[in-house]
Formats: sequence, structure tokens, C-alpha cells
Amino acid sequence: MSGQDPDWWFPFACLAAAILCGVFWVWGKLYLRKQQKLIDEGIELETRKRRDFQERARAYEAEHLQGWPHRLTKSAEFHRQLLMINEERTALRFVQLASHTGLLSADYSVSLREVISAELQQNSETVMQVETTATVQQQGAARRAAVGALIAGPTGAIIGAASKRTSASATSVSTSHTVQGPIYLVVGTSNFERPVIKFEVSSLRQGEEWLHRIRAAILASGPEDRLP
Repeated sequence: MSGQDPDWWFPFACLAAAILCGVFWVWGKLYLRKQQKLIDEGIELETRKRRDFQERARAYEAEHLQGWPHRLTKSAEFHRQLLMINEERTALRFVQLASHTGLLSADYSVSLREVISAELQQNSETVMQVETTATVQQQGAARRAAVGALIAGPTGAIIGAASKRTSASATSVSTSHTVQGPIYLVVGTSNFERPVIKFEVSSLRQGEEWLHRIRAAILASGPEDRLP
């Protein structure tokens, strides 16, 4: 064995490494294929659930909401809300359909004679941005750094700390802007069970149109029912 090549094992090692790499490559491909299959199945399941909910919602509307032609609708994938006025323009009805509750989540109506107020509401939030410029003096060299922070609330400032070798000073400039929230049509009633009906509208124009529809229906029902 003394004349045997000392590197006789090298080709076998290369072959083993190649086989091992091939095994890992095949395993990786199978794993990625399995993961992609799970993702596709999940997407298909969500699509079926969404389609099933939308079909059941349309069927419910066709069967139970006849006679309510004036409709304000807010739809999501698994959620649907409707605010309606009947053909006689004497009642207001709110219906909420949701997938997590089976289908029907809420369904109630109030007479327009019970409506005592109708208005649009929009919440807003003031967001303040504070930009601080700090000057640091260290061993005779001046360094400047700009720091930005997004703060919702009162004005704040970043103050640099001083040590025996450094000194720092800071100046702050704050700016603010208002973030507008969603717009709601809010109807107040004299019904103790349903004192408030709150419905999110998609735009200010849509909210104004429905606000005046409700007012017009109340005015048409008689002078004694007019809103103040």
C-alpha cells in the first residue's frame, strides 16, 4: 500500500459532495413546491369564502330587502353594511352582514318620525413633526447632526447632554399637519333601543346626499316631524 496515491480519496469526496448538493437541491425544490402549493390552496380557499359570502349576501338582499330601494352600501371582502329608506319614505333601516357571524349580524329599522337629528361627523388628528439640529463641540471640532422625529401630541425637543469633554446645544423647529379621519353619517333617534345609527360614507358628497335624503323624507312625512 506504500505506492498508493495519498489523494486517492479526493475523487470520492468530490462525488459525495456532489451527491449531497444534489440531494439538498432536490429537497429545496420539493420544499418550495410544497410551500407554493399551500399558498395557492390558501388563496383559493379565501377566494371561495369571499365568493360564497358575496353570493349569500346578494341572496339575502334579494329575499329580505324588497321594498327598500334607496340604499347606501359599504362593502368589504367579508363584511357588508346597508342603510336604506323604504319606498314610502317613512322608515330608515340598517342591515349588517358579516362572514364571521354566519351572515346576518344586525337588522333593525326605525320610523322617520323617531329621527330627531342627522349630521355628518369627521374626526381628525393633529400630527406634529419635530426636527432638531444639534451642535456638538468635542476636542475643538464642531459636529452637527440633524434628528427628525414624528410625534402625535405636544411639542417635544431633544436636548443634548454635556460631559467634561463635550458640550452640546440644540435648536428645534416643529411643524404640524392634520390627518382627516373617515366621514360618518350619524342619525339620532328617540328610540331607546336604537338611539344612534352611525354609518361610514365613502366621501363628503355621498354623505351630504344622504343627509338631505333623510331630511327630505322627514319633511315629506309632515310638518310635525321636521328636524330642528
